[in-house]
Amino acid sequence: MSLFPAIRSGTVTMYGGSRSVRFLTGQVVFTNDSRQSWPSSQQLAAFSLVLKRINQYDLNTVEAFFRSNLADFNATWSLSLAGQTWNNLCFDQKAWNPVNSKGELWDITLKVKQVQT
Repeated sequence: MSLFPAIRSGTVTMYGGSRSVRFLTGQVVFTNDSRQSWPSSQQLAAFSLVLKRINQYDLNTVEAFFRSNLADFNATWSLSLAGQTWNNLCFDQKAWNPVNSKGELWDITLKVKQVQT
């Protein structure tokens, strides 16, 4: 399982990011079009990773990781954050939209979700 790349530039601050907890719902559709659903007790994490003022090298590193793990069902990577590691993650976005913040520094927000524990 690959790990989200470490950021090397010293000007990095990750703030404004968030983590939330999601719960899956199971659902069965019967032949008469009636439905039955139930909540799952499995807690899954979702993240908004905010990378501020990263240099071009770090932007390229994160972009290469993003593009190589972009497939819809590619949940083969992990994220270590605040002393905890979350596994089975995938990107919850298709677009790569960095914003030039100042000179050679970039900002980007990445949406990530956990698909299983």
